[in-house]
Amino acid sequence: MIDPFSFWYLLPTGVIIATLYTSTGISGANFWAPVYLLWVKVDPLVGFWLALVSMLFGSTSGLIGHTRHQTINYYLVKRYLLVTIPFAILGGVLLQFVKIVFLFYIFGTFVILYGSYLFYKTWFGEEEIDKHEKIHYVLGSVGGFLTGLISVGLGKLILPHCISHKKIIHHSEAVGTTLVIVFATSLAAVLVRLNGGFVDSLKINSGFIISMLMYAIPGVFLGGQLGPVIAKKLSLKSMNIYISILLIAIGVLMFLR
Repeated sequence: MIDPFSFWYLLPTGVIIATLYTSTGISGANFWAPVYLLWVKVDPLVGFWLALVSMLFGSTSGLIGHTRHQTINYYLVKRYLLVTIPFAILGGVLLQFVKIVFLFYIFGTFVILYGSYLFYKTWFGEEEIDKHEKIHYVLGSVGGFLTGLISVGLGKLILPHCISHKKIIHHSEAVGTTLVIVFATSLAAVLVRLNGGFVDSLKINSGFIISMLMYAIPGVFLGGQLGPVIAKKLSLKSMNIYISILLIAIGVLMFLR
């Protein structure tokens, strides 16, 4: 049964989350996963899937914004998708063989380590960015696999290398480019998980899921329009600092669960 009132708080939550990830290039599943798993207390497999679905709707809105602001480099998009999509499919296929508790551990460990690394690099690292022409296919493969398995990982791994690529003029362009790559890869991860048993679980919980998405989707559409504007105005250092603190907090929360 659909509950039209209980999940109203997902509307402002969706605005905040979509604004965060469409302004930074970091997958929104990083922020949606703890909302669904820790706050709403959804079944873990459904929760990780919903995190991707909610992120995709926000990314659609963000893509419109980044397209309007011309902050997408399609050369990099095409190169990275050659490896991210196949490995996301592989991760999604292997998901059924991994115990739920390990998914929490993998997710929490990954975001804490990355958040700590990003904070250290931003605070103590060099301000100067060395430009290059490399396409980091290995990192794209690893990120795609993690996206298929635990819904997150790709944006964090490739965003720094998109920022430092010679074809990127402003870091907002790297954000928009990463957003497109994460969107397409996450879509593949969402679809590959739709096996028979999981679809049955979605049907059983359909009223519950619709009740949440009816608030989350409008929220992420609005936030997706705000993010590209912020990306152009926010300094790269400020952006990295607030992302790293958020990720560390999210990882700690996942372990406390």
